[in-house]
Amino acid sequence: MQTNPSIDFPITTESEFHSALCDLITSATANDISPEGAWTHRCSDEDLPDLDIEISRVTKPVDD
Repeated sequence: MQTNPSIDFPITTESEFHSALCDLITSATANDISPEGAWTHRCSDEDLPDLDIEISRVTKPVDD
């Protein structure tokens, strides 16, 4: 199954970043790719940092 994420570039706000991240995780999950775990991102641009990214599942809040 393939989905078409609606990520619009450039991302200029935290809200846009959050939305793009949700789209990316949704697309990966729909295509049987688990986003959970540690990911190392090596950036080819010398001016940008390399990053370790940790994605872990959290419990959804329960409405009382």
